[in-house]
Amino acid sequence: MLPSSINITFVFLSVSETNCPMNKQKRANKTQTPQPVLQPAGIPQGDTQFFSLMQSLPFNISVKDAEGRFIFANTSCCQMLNCANEMIPGKRDADFFPEEKAAKYRLEDQQVMDSLEPLSYEEEDLSPQGDRIVRQVLKSPLYDIQPTAFEKRAAIGVLGVSWDITRQRVAEEERKILEKQLAQVQKLEALGIFAGGIAHDFNNVLFLIGGYTDLALNDLKNNLNPTSKLEKIKEASQRASNLVRQIQSFARQTSPERKLLDMRIVVKEAIKLLRSALPSTISIKYQIPSQASLVIADPSEVHQILMNLCANANQAMAGQNGTLTISLEHLEVDSFFAQSRPGLQPGPHLVLTVSDTGRGMSREVQTKIFGPIFSTNRQGEGAGLGLSVLHGIVSDMGGAIAIMSEAGHGSTFQIFLPHAPNEDVPGGDKNPTLTRGNGQHILVIDDESEILEMLTILLEDLNYQAITYVNPQEALKHFNEDPAAYDLVLTDLTMPIMNGMELSQAVLNIRPDIPVILCTGFSQNVEPEDALQTGIRVYLTKPVLQAQLSATLSSIFNAGSIKAETRED
Repeated sequence: MLPSSINITFVFLSVSETNCPMNKQKRANKTQTPQPVLQPAGIPQGDTQFFSLMQSLPFNISVKDAEGRFIFANTSCCQMLNCANEMIPGKRDADFFPEEKAAKYRLEDQQVMDSLEPLSYEEEDLSPQGDRIVRQVLKSPLYDIQPTAFEKRAAIGVLGVSWDITRQRVAEEERKILEKQLAQVQKLEALGIFAGGIAHDFNNVLFLIGGYTDLALNDLKNNLNPTSKLEKIKEASQRASNLVRQIQSFARQTSPERKLLDMRIVVKEAIKLLRSALPSTISIKYQIPSQASLVIADPSEVHQILMNLCANANQAMAGQNGTLTISLEHLEVDSFFAQSRPGLQPGPHLVLTVSDTGRGMSREVQTKIFGPIFSTNRQGEGAGLGLSVLHGIVSDMGGAIAIMSEAGHGSTFQIFLPHAPNEDVPGGDKNPTLTRGNGQHILVIDDESEILEMLTILLEDLNYQAITYVNPQEALKHFNEDPAAYDLVLTDLTMPIMNGMELSQAVLNIRPDIPVILCTGFSQNVEPEDALQTGIRVYLTKPVLQAQLSATLSSIFNAGSIKAETRED
């Protein structure tokens, strides 16, 4: 198979038109000026060796003159065009292809002849049976090298070569799908490794909530102020909420959306999760710079890189006291340093370093560690989290990975990522104030009656009127009877009978201008972006605190019509 990057340039000799098989009908016209025609250079006129060679090659090969007429097409090309060999001369693309495609090919041919540069691209098509075909196409100019015209290097035609690369493309697509699946498996295995620590932290949170609830109730019985205990309960619930959100963000299976990202934020969030997940025998040390540390990256990918490296470190230190060290620093990579680390380019970089005091790796292991199925774990310890997926992510971001390790003396992994230009990264208000409404009527739907009761209290405290329903179909029925009676709809996503997406669409079909807020604890089937594209105004993730609810409602009612958005606190 020809590589897609190859450049082919055929040089053809100009001979008189009386020898051209296409122009036999013009032989009688002795007064016409002879024109250059296409005949292989260095091969005597009438010699069939060159054309025999072209016929035997397993590629679609064709030759067209400057006017777009076919001079030659080999057997493979004729089969593709569904035309007999002897019928090819004099035909044009319009004789074989739809008008739009034929015009495209003609423009490409003209571009090749005008620029005197080869043109290479991939093209998708359908077989007569309707199957997908992917071809690599290469077009190259053909030159007239008469001594009088050699310096002009004029193109007198186009050589076209194409070949089927469907199998290669299908294999590449399947490989990408498998890599994505492997990345997801590694995420879940990392969560499995940390499951014991996460459960331990949740039990601690529940212990705090239960304990301070008992203390608050005792204060009420004794006519004491329970405010301090209630604040502790609120802090503990927020801690549990953050832990759940981090787990969901890490495990979510979505396509990467790379954007300007401050690495410090992701590293700090990961460290919070690690404190909950790692056993108490492992201490965590970290060093994070004070200045902005910007990269172009997807937060979930950076989170995955860090969590998987730390999961490996946890396994390397299993059963012993150890130290996990995480650092983030700025580095100006020069050409000499870049040459020593494959894949690294000179310029400003951020270096994410993860070190452990575990069992380390020999040089032999280090040479194999990026293999897709390689693991240092012993039988019974699980598959382990290989670095093949992480290596792919880092490479795709324009970065590189360096390893420093010695058997029995721990390991250090360094992730080099290109530093993005310093820009302001938007942040949230850390001390939001409650904004109260003006008695607007809000239709609230949730299949959990306890949540409806709480939302009613929160909304009424913010000076809104809550009309609540447990049954979404009943809510839709009342809404349909008097759509103008409501100023906003707040609905849960996951409900029996009718889910929040279906309810929202039904409501918007009745009254397209009404703001709809979709609220969910977790969903594998509905992504925020998909929900917002259907006309839903805001996508909220539970738990929703009163300050967040206040800010969301205020922005909707004050702006009248705000841009759809996803909100998480």
